[in-house]
Amino acid sequence: MKKIRALSVGAVLWDVINEKEYIGGAPFNVAVNLKRLGAESAFVTCVGRDARGDRALEKIREYGVHSFAQRDERFATGVAEAVLDETGSATYRIPRAAFDEIQIGKEDLAALNAYAPDLVCFGSFEQRFPRSRASVQSILQNVKADCVFFDVNIRMDFAEKEVIGFSLQACDVLKLNEDECALLGKLLYGKDLCVRSFCRRVAKDHDIQTVLVTLGAKGCFVYTRGGERHIESAPSSGGDTIGAGDAFSAAFLYAYLSGKDAFTAAHCGNVLGAFVAANTGALPAFSRTVTHTLHSIIDGEETSWRKEFSASEKNI
Repeated sequence: MKKIRALSVGAVLWDVINEKEYIGGAPFNVAVNLKRLGAESAFVTCVGRDARGDRALEKIREYGVHSFAQRDERFATGVAEAVLDETGSATYRIPRAAFDEIQIGKEDLAALNAYAPDLVCFGSFEQRFPRSRASVQSILQNVKADCVFFDVNIRMDFAEKEVIGFSLQACDVLKLNEDECALLGKLLYGKDLCVRSFCRRVAKDHDIQTVLVTLGAKGCFVYTRGGERHIESAPSSGGDTIGAGDAFSAAFLYAYLSGKDAFTAAHCGNVLGAFVAANTGALPAFSRTVTHTLHSIIDGEETSWRKEFSASEKNI
């Protein structure tokens, strides 16, 4: 099978949790996990000319991710101050940083097209300031890929309607969580919509092939043009939720681009998301068990997880 070539665009930063620093940033987490699963993985970002930037670039190399990294003279490397609640869920304060200053020109676009990605991954948060927004959108308009994945990934209440609208038009696969689903229902349609209604409407309005809504301990809801289904979560306990959604994205995408249907791919996402949620930090080393489980599902050896969509889930 041809190796998947993935390109992620956006933030690499340091998550500060209980005064300890962990490398992170949603698109970086996706890039690393795709590499671990077996894809070729490349990453477009910007770091400051500081010690954290040096360490971030070293981590990118250490994880085997191909770097299209830039360095900014004015802004520091990103830092996310994470505050955990009693359930392990995190809220963040993320000051303006070097990743907000990604600048893409003609030579950069030529290099990215030469890399020839099958998949481009991006989010909304990296579009909060004009320079990086223009660069992300330039990549989406000029770099060819078979699949474009948009992770809404709202942070610090950044949700500009124009940015969201452009991003929805650009993507083939949309991923968001239950809270983001409610927020975008109000932003785009001016009213509360249940998960199913939102998925149907946003997919139709923006010609999106697949919509994924993560539901925490309840698993996820998957909408496709050919059907829709709730996929139950995998067991998880302890740890924190930092990076769990990014792990879900990576495992889903790897399985999906390996030829699995969206429902099977979403189960892979739940498995890896639960594993990360049971650990501390966004990028715990994969265990043999989780690696074996994922590849067994992708290779078609493990099918016992399948559950039919039931009428009892009609309020999702």
